[in-house]
Amino acid sequence: MDSSFSRNLANAKAQIAELTLEKARVNEENERLKVDLEVTSKEVVSLELTLEGVNETLVSAEALVEKLQDEFIRWNEEVSQRLLAQGILLID
Repeated sequence: MDSSFSRNLANAKAQIAELTLEKARVNEENERLKVDLEVTSKEVVSLELTLEGVNETLVSAEALVEKLQDEFIRWNEEVSQRLLAQGILLID
């Protein structure tokens, strides 16, 4: 009976040692994943800020294109009026 108890105790100790090692591996992996998450989160924030800046640039560019288009139309009308005033007929 004492031999069986000693064997069971040795097995239990071996399992505890094995589980302790596995727990350490899991904890190590958990810490690595935490670091990865932190790095990824910082990258996401950086990309969001960059995207926000790009969107602001696009909005500004669209406004500029609209103003340039309006100016082009105004300029063409003015040129047509001056040419018409000089008796020159433009055909589009």
